[in-house]
Amino acid sequence: MQIEITSRLTETPSALREYISQHLQDLQRFGEDFEGGEMMLNTEGPDFHCEGILRRHRGDAIVASDSNADLRCAVDNVVAKLGRQILKSKEKPAAKARRRRSAD
Repeated sequence: MQIEITSRLTETPSALREYISQHLQDLQRFGEDFEGGEMMLNTEGPDFHCEGILRRHRGDAIVASDSNADLRCAVDNVVAKLGRQILKSKEKPAAKARRRRSAD
């Protein structure tokens, strides 16, 4: 998966870039292949704003955002939200199939 990290901060350290790319790569453990991912970092007053986008091969993109005083914590929260959204989207077709079978 190709990962883009866009930062409106002065300079994003390479350790933070590796941290973000590793966490986004870990989201593939849910069994879904993504075309690419994007993480946008910005400052809003005293807080850091982080927005993550995962682009699928088919279907809509998955988007999550978070603000926090600690940048790594904001990144962790975004990755957790993306993970929950992936699980939720994977459970929907299974629930629909179960409803259909029980109606027959």
